[in-house]
Amino acid sequence: MERQRITTQMKEQTRNTEVQTNEEEVGKLPEKYFRIMIVKMIKNLENKMEKMRESINKDLEELKNKHTVKNNTITEIKNTLEGINSRISEAEGRISELKDKMVEITYEEQNKVKRMKRSEDSLRDLWDNIKHTNI
Repeated sequence: MERQRITTQMKEQTRNTEVQTNEEEVGKLPEKYFRIMIVKMIKNLENKMEKMRESINKDLEELKNKHTVKNNTITEIKNTLEGINSRISEAEGRISELKDKMVEITYEEQNKVKRMKRSEDSLRDLWDNIKHTNI
């Protein structure tokens, strides 16, 4: 886009150079025609400046739109990341709870095994006592 504008400006400058009269011819012009030529040149410059201003404003508007789109995209990414972080935190919490339950279950199992062993030992002792008395 910028290249096209520069190319267009260069073409206009080339045309203007060809159309311009040389310094000797300008010096020979009557004052009335000289003033007319100066006024036309000023108007031509004004037109060029207006076109350039419009082009710059258009480019600025495009940049603002792109900036807005990028900001919206960044916001969407942030929201997505926050959602993912939230899910990760929830998953970590659940995993922690499961680990705690596993530790608790393991502890209970160990106690159960100990109680069963004690019960078996008690039963064996009882059985041994009964056997001795029967003998």
